[in-house]
Amino acid sequence: QTLNGPGNERYKELTAELFNTAVFENTLKWQPLAGDWGGGWTVDVASKGVDWLHQHDIQVRGHVLVWPSWRNLPRSAKTLEKEPAKLRAAVNAHVSELALAMRGKLAHWDVLNEPFDNHDLMDLFGDDVMLEWFKGARAADPNVKLFINDYAILSGGAGDTPHRDHYEKTIKFLIDKGAPLDGIGMQGHFGGALTGPEDLLKVLDRFAKFGKQIWITEYDVDIDDEAIAGQFTRDFYTTLFSHPAVGGILMWGFWDGAHWHRNAPLYRKDWSLKPAGEAYRELVLKTWRSNEQAKTDAAGNYKTRAFLGKYAIKVTAGGKTKTVEVELGVGSAPVVVKLE
Repeated sequence: QTLNGPGNERYKELTAELFNTAVFENTLKWQPLAGDWGGGWTVDVASKGVDWLHQHDIQVRGHVLVWPSWRNLPRSAKTLEKEPAKLRAAVNAHVSELALAMRGKLAHWDVLNEPFDNHDLMDLFGDDVMLEWFKGARAADPNVKLFINDYAILSGGAGDTPHRDHYEKTIKFLIDKGAPLDGIGMQGHFGGALTGPEDLLKVLDRFAKFGKQIWITEYDVDIDDEAIAGQFTRDFYTTLFSHPAVGGILMWGFWDGAHWHRNAPLYRKDWSLKPAGEAYRELVLKTWRSNEQAKTDAAGNYKTRAFLGKYAIKVTAGGKTKTVEVELGVGSAPVVVKLE
């Protein structure tokens, strides 16, 4: 999110404190890059934002390469509706050019967004056109993780829904056809209908069977009762954190002063903390962080359990001190610190 004016510095401070992954709401969408929203939207602007985030050890998600309906494509695409070959080439060129321009800068790309009700291009070219977008993105950036993304998968309560059924069918189609699909995005916009933990886990299990990492890409909860929003945020994050297929959760804004609903989860416009913000800070900055002090055994060994993530390990012995930074992942090897 690009901010100018009051709140910008505080916004950046909290971004660096609270998050390790970020996404631009609009900066990499095709419509603004094509000039439909006026001037100032360029890949260079996005790259500068990415550079700042990387300086603060925050990885970046790209959103979005293809949002395949006329209402979410640039006006120039609609003018080619009667020239399908040119239109298809233009979409493929956009995917390749933008993915190449951001090559090496992003951790994830949303290649395809909201196919349930954004399908004009699939109606025109057939579902196989989706494969071209994934393959084009992979060719342009071999290392970025490629995602599909849709809404109303986690929200909406229990049971099967046409939206969930379509998403499962689309993902299976892409995998069966050999698309280089790395992950499944579930947006996570909640309103009055809040999905409970048991039903969230059932949805996650349903999609985890594909063997792809699941990311919640656009979490917010737009209800007036801040206490309920806080309780739900606590339960939602705890539930998603518990599931082995979930790789992360991204908020779709955290401050009322820069949020599409003006009702962000964490902070009011005056920067006072909401109940959901208190719950988030407690979980992310305290509960899910491992901090301890201990002595090694006589052989210089120490063993402990810790949450996955990045750590600074400080070792002192014989008047010497050394600090090493390590990242603890699944199956990580023991950390060896030598004092010389």
